[in-house]
Amino acid sequence: MSNLMRLKTVAWLAAVELALGQPAFAQDAAGATESPTGVELAPEAGTGAAAPQEVQEFGASAQAPAAQENATQERIQDNSLKSRLLEEVVVTAQRREQNLQEVPSSVQAFSAAQLDAKGVSDIKDMQLVTPGLTFDSMASYSIIFIRGVGGDAFQAGIDSSVATYMDGLYLPFTFSSAQALGDVKQVEVLKGPQGTLYGRNAIAGAIKVELKEPCKDHYCGDVLQQVGNYKDSKTKIGFSGPVPYTDDTLSFGASALYEIHQAHDIYYQDPNNQGYYRPYRNRSWRSVLRWEPNSDFNIQAAYYDLQQQDADSVVTVLLKTAPLFNGLLTPIDKPHTSGNQSNVGVSASTRITTATANAHWFDSFDIRAVYGHIKAESTILFDYDSALEPVLDISAIPNTARSDIAEMTFSSKPTGTPSWLEWISGVYYENTLKTGRYPIKVNPLDIALGVPLSATGIPTCQLFTAIGLDCTANSLSNQNPYIEVPLTSGITTDAISAYAQFTFHPTDRTSVVLGGRASKEERKLIYSTIDARLIVPAQPIIGGVLQNLGLGDLLTPIPILGTGLVSNTFTPVSFNPQDHTWNSFTPNMGLNFQYSDDLLLYYRYAEAFKSGNYNGLNITNPPTRIEPELAKSNEVGVKSEWFSDRSLKLNLALFSTVVYNAQVQTLSLLSGGVTSLQNAANYTVKGAEVEASWFATDALVFNLSADYLKGTYGNFIGRGFRPDTGLDDAQINFTGNETVRTPHWTATLAGNYTFALPWDLEGEIGADIYYNSGFFYDPLNTLTQPAYKIIGARFGVFDPSSNIRLTLYGKNLTDDVFFAQKYRQDFGDTGIYGAARTFGGVLTWSFGA
Repeated sequence: MSNLMRLKTVAWLAAVELALGQPAFAQDAAGATESPTGVELAPEAGTGAAAPQEVQEFGASAQAPAAQENATQERIQDNSLKSRLLEEVVVTAQRREQNLQEVPSSVQAFSAAQLDAKGVSDIKDMQLVTPGLTFDSMASYSIIFIRGVGGDAFQAGIDSSVATYMDGLYLPFTFSSAQALGDVKQVEVLKGPQGTLYGRNAIAGAIKVELKEPCKDHYCGDVLQQVGNYKDSKTKIGFSGPVPYTDDTLSFGASALYEIHQAHDIYYQDPNNQGYYRPYRNRSWRSVLRWEPNSDFNIQAAYYDLQQQDADSVVTVLLKTAPLFNGLLTPIDKPHTSGNQSNVGVSASTRITTATANAHWFDSFDIRAVYGHIKAESTILFDYDSALEPVLDISAIPNTARSDIAEMTFSSKPTGTPSWLEWISGVYYENTLKTGRYPIKVNPLDIALGVPLSATGIPTCQLFTAIGLDCTANSLSNQNPYIEVPLTSGITTDAISAYAQFTFHPTDRTSVVLGGRASKEERKLIYSTIDARLIVPAQPIIGGVLQNLGLGDLLTPIPILGTGLVSNTFTPVSFNPQDHTWNSFTPNMGLNFQYSDDLLLYYRYAEAFKSGNYNGLNITNPPTRIEPELAKSNEVGVKSEWFSDRSLKLNLALFSTVVYNAQVQTLSLLSGGVTSLQNAANYTVKGAEVEASWFATDALVFNLSADYLKGTYGNFIGRGFRPDTGLDDAQINFTGNETVRTPHWTATLAGNYTFALPWDLEGEIGADIYYNSGFFYDPLNTLTQPAYKIIGARFGVFDPSSNIRLTLYGKNLTDDVFFAQKYRQDFGDTGIYGAARTFGGVLTWSFGA
């Protein structure tokens, strides 16, 4: 072993000891030290033991002014290293490979190395590096807004307003899409409507996640181990390479991820019993097989299995009690504390099978075909009232989704197409089934007696407890009779579309874009039912009295899982099936002027269509149809590079988007269901954005991105909660109010510096600050998210000879309090807190890249 290698070994083992808090060396009785690899190292000074000759020479060499030390010092002074943020990202925002600065629209893209350098480990972290994007989750559903346009509904049959693609496959539902990033190659965020090329439900934009392809002619792999506070642990492993005896025409890949947070002791504390909610677990694995017999054809098959469990997206807190329930329910105004029962939580699974083929057989165009089969399921245990006294619970047991998708695209090649023309066209087909079952559990005694008593100031829950009753609607602990009302619904979608986009080049510096998408979508509400059961405990006071009077036998008793409870089933109600077909055409156009090699001016007009739907979960009202959303957007922008070395990239954009028939969610039992959609007339979001990257040197990079948004509802009279009484009202005037989740300002300022260290190591320092000026969560503008900031920092050491990197990180270092979700429901204002301060270390190793 060389002297330099020995010194690097000692340095790395010491770094591992510091990061993991575990001894890296063990001494024997004679004072000799043995490394985990079995190499005997020098004893500590003063032990009296003689050092081996080779180690003594090593020590002498380290103290002498050797040539390698001089070379290291020169390297440190020269610092010719390059930041990972210098890496050029080739994007496919227009379904063809382009440099990011050549795309005439607003796109932000990050390679895997850039995401790592910026500390992005979860797709929800993308909002911290992409101003204008908000990405949160509620009850396993992803809630995504881009430039103030999006949807905050969380229900099985509801579509997202942002089209999410993984390896070119559209994901029509958002279970588990907020997973930690796995074997990622790059992520692109396309801002503004993308109705032509990215199709249905892209009225706000699109997010494209590209995963790594297998290494073709050699073996490669990577390993990641992360530890942090809250007993956080994440492990990622990936390996790929050629299949033996196939002449490198067949390659494979396999990767796996496992992440767990064992504790939420500050994050989400349960004041009922001081216990902890179920831990966050995220497990996924991917296998891929790629056949490439020649340069003109390849086909790739992959299977993804994503499993997630958490309480983060359902651990809610009642921030303010509605006037009607004052004295019955106890609000909590303490950060990262909840009143939920400890058994709330979410488990979700998504399984995806894909096949992708690329053919370059023809001189004038290429062909790409994608097929995907997706199955997803989630179970949600949710405390609806969100208070210490759980008088009403709603679960989703289960939500399911199944989808088959096929898409084929044709794109022009320069060799067989006139120099003045580029084109792309395609066809798309989708068949999707979404179902949901929502058992509502309500304690009628609490509602019937608790509300009038609480109005007099009597603490009703204390009174009930004193006489042997309780305040819960929990099937595991309830002492009173309660009513269970299961709601079910099933919705199918059949969608087919054809699209094309042409780019004409009348001169060398101008181009004109014309395109459009014709779509036909049929929605069917195949069933919508409501049932009811009276659940009577066998032993407690009220249950015993009812049983002794024989009232529990009025209907046929059914034992429930041996719990001592009995159920009386009432006649279920089934609403009539419904179906409707919508036809749409969404055009786009653009005019681009390449003023110089460093300056692109562009104008873009785009439309996009979001599917209509049905309110399938109903208690008193029959299902109602919700009309589709249509977005129309205008954008003008500049993409530029400055100075002779193009060290400054500056992109600017002004935009305006109008959304017609906006789909707005109401969460109210008095609205006829649980969660329901209504159509607002329209809303408009206007704004501006700037993105600047300054490469001060190859090693020092600064980024500034900022978005300004102003969103306003048009003529909108609809359903909501009156602020004075807290009661549901169908005639509230929202006209002129600000649109939901539309902060006036979001901005990110970041810096990254790579520098040389002794022993041929490389250091990296990164820091960033994200600022959000605050926004409203509801159309009435009563639920606010105050302004907040999130500061992150990282320090890393990298060994190029072994490709080992150790990074220490911190997120939300100032421990700012903010919300991932707020909403209004029958019992009051409810919230879910965002992540508190986190910190830890990450050790990565890769080979063969």
